[in-house]
Amino acid sequence: MNIRKYENTDIYALRDILDKDLGYNTELSALTERVNKMINCGNYHILVACDNNKIVGFISFVTFLAFEVKNECIKIIALAVSEKYRRQGIGTELLKAVEEYAGNNNIQTISLNSGLIRKDAHFFYENNRYKIRAVLTALNSN
Repeated sequence: MNIRKYENTDIYALRDILDKDLGYNTELSALTERVNKMINCGNYHILVACDNNKIVGFISFVTFLAFEVKNECIKIIALAVSEKYRRQGIGTELLKAVEEYAGNNNIQTISLNSGLIRKDAHFFYENNRYKIRAVLTALNSN
């Protein structure tokens, strides 16, 4: 298993994981546009997990400042592993890569959101020392 930075040609694998494994209907051109905007911002990061040069998972995170925290923070905005490769430690390795980035950059706060119905994801994060906290979200009524 190899974890590396995202490359532009990885977009097809990301789209496949989002569509086939997570059930999102992701149009390639729209996804490419969003990912390019993220990368051009400079504070978004995408790492991919490869098994023999095949992308089997990815994690994306953003660094940001908050009023109540002295240093920068990280928010994980996506973590996905292809269904065929789950429960093999790949998600944990992707989390560790973000934690290593945090340590190397003096970042002590990592947060993420996970939908209420995603009980398996909650179990995964709790097993990786993440604590559940209450979060309120405004829904877009448009």
